[in-house]
Amino acid sequence: MGKSLWPDEHDVRRERFYLSLSGVLLAAAWPPLPLGFLAFIGLILPLDIISGKPFGKAFKSGYLFAFVYHLFALYWIGWVTIPGTLAAMAIISLYSGYIFALYASVYRFNRIAGLILFPFLWVGMEYYRTLFETAFPWANLSYTQGSYTAFLQICEYVGDGGISFIIVVVNILFWQIWRSRDRLRGAAMALAAGLLVVIPTIYGAIVLSGAGPVNEGSIHIALLQGDIDIKTKWSEETKDYNFAVYDSLAAEAAPADLLVWPETAAPAYLLNDHRLKDKVSRTAREAGCPMLVGTLDFNYVNDTTVETFNAAIQFDSNGRNRKSYHKTKLVPFAETVPYGNYIPFLANLSLGWSDFVHGRELVVYENEFGSYGTLICYEIIFPEVVNQYVRDGADFLVNITNDTWYGHSSGPYQHAGMAAFRSIENRIWVARAANSGFSYFVDKYGRVYNKGGLYERVILHGNVAPIEGRTFFNRAGPLAGRAGLLLIGMVSCILLAAWIRHKVIS
Repeated sequence: MGKSLWPDEHDVRRERFYLSLSGVLLAAAWPPLPLGFLAFIGLILPLDIISGKPFGKAFKSGYLFAFVYHLFALYWIGWVTIPGTLAAMAIISLYSGYIFALYASVYRFNRIAGLILFPFLWVGMEYYRTLFETAFPWANLSYTQGSYTAFLQICEYVGDGGISFIIVVVNILFWQIWRSRDRLRGAAMALAAGLLVVIPTIYGAIVLSGAGPVNEGSIHIALLQGDIDIKTKWSEETKDYNFAVYDSLAAEAAPADLLVWPETAAPAYLLNDHRLKDKVSRTAREAGCPMLVGTLDFNYVNDTTVETFNAAIQFDSNGRNRKSYHKTKLVPFAETVPYGNYIPFLANLSLGWSDFVHGRELVVYENEFGSYGTLICYEIIFPEVVNQYVRDGADFLVNITNDTWYGHSSGPYQHAGMAAFRSIENRIWVARAANSGFSYFVDKYGRVYNKGGLYERVILHGNVAPIEGRTFFNRAGPLAGRAGLLLIGMVSCILLAAWIRHKVIS
């Protein structure tokens, strides 16, 4: 075992060291560290090491780099479930390893073709990670750039995948500059790398120069950040305390067009507990305005089977509840076991994960002040979910979450930076309510305002404006990601056919 991890061969040990170092370097580009620029150089050494390797060796090297990157960037998932963390990292690192293997195989055949193809393969992989029950697109390169608001304004055309594409291309150019002995060629590539960052930034600066002040909308929303610790929240003995806290916050926050409780702020199957449901109904009536409440819900499938959901429900000013929204995107190996129906032995293990069921439809709540779509927790990192909400008529978005699980780790900081991407992609306002922070508002330019602190009980007031129209990205969707995924399939088929032909001939 020791030899496999740290072999005798000096060259192999050196490669593994540099791959691991690059993984750590790329992870350091993530919030809360102000080092997003590191993403533009984090792939240089992996490209240098992996390029030209045969498929199997390239896969192993790419997997090692990706595993270390995910380990250091996403370590905080272990606050909730260590087995789930290891499972998630093992799975998502497979994707990166495969992409590096495809790239290296093409590069061996034609160097230029490999270099051109790699950015598409990478973005295709990021898009693939938004699909199926194993979806977990958290570690996309684009999210390292959350601090550079001007640079991100092109997302209304290219989405966050376009940002990742630029990052990969710049890495390739820097790698080529490093290896080039031709000064003129190196200067040309340096100019190209600079323009890829400068031109979008100039465009963004122009867009922002014409933006009005934040908090200029006509819809008044109050976010209730209760800051209730996990043990108190889920204990039967202190369940009523949760409702007392939010009843008090709602009374203080009113009047508003909408009051927002965070994810599972009502820690019960609210619609099936008449006593607690009456409490919440009374809170909404006394506040005199609609109130969105994060809670739990369930459905009977038959006499022996029950489906449970992570849910949100709007209570109107008269206390009546609307149709429940059930979270459609669940965190794999935390909220659910992917394809647990087909892997019953894994689903029946008690390893710290929940057993929620995916919701089946998006729900737009229509009111006199406007309509909105609800995103629960990490649903905010799925561009196509937001795109669909806009197509369904949402004027703005409400994101409710509970990042208390992750303590003072990087998790809440990383999660807090992602709403801005969805805002810019669709030019839509977002109101985010988190149990323990960060709660805030985001305008259509991705500018955060009226932001609460971490682990404080606070009411945050803000105004949002209804969406003015659909962007190119909303209409077209993640074109780069889809094209990349198509290329992944095509290259995979070509390599498989070549391998079969070689086997037959030999």
